[in-house]
Amino acid sequence: MDRNYWLDLFTSVTWKEFQNAGSSITGFRESRWYIAHKIAIGDYFLCYLSDISRFVGVLEVISGPFKERARDIWKGDNFPCRFKVKPIVVLSPQRGIPLFELRDNLSFFQNRRSPHFWTNHFRSPPAKWKKEDGEVIVRALLRAKDDMSVVPLSD
Repeated sequence: MDRNYWLDLFTSVTWKEFQNAGSSITGFRESRWYIAHKIAIGDYFLCYLSDISRFVGVLEVISGPFKERARDIWKGDNFPCRFKVKPIVVLSPQRGIPLFELRDNLSFFQNRRSPHFWTNHFRSPPAKWKKEDGEVIVRALLRAKDDMSVVPLSD
């Protein structure tokens, strides 16, 4: 299948809220409504915890975008631009893949003059990523799903 890969940012708190609500709906800020219409059924969201720099999930998009203003999932913020999703991989933060373990295989870490260029890829989700980068992350998360290893969180 020819799918696109999109960044879906969470914090440890919003990831837990997403899981507690059934892991079936993800959301973005209202300002992202226009870009949301570029996301197709079958695309994948790559779930990243910004506060601990780990990938923790892959979600398959199963609906077009819709608006919902209720604070029914996330308590601290409202993400009204929403999608129904089917979890492919959902990991705890402790089992997530640290970003820097993948850096040698991700294009945005390669051949850059600025050592912080990669941070641009973690702003304004949903952000479309290169197919090759998406596939690297999905493969790593599928391996982690079957591997019960825990990577300790640093203090």
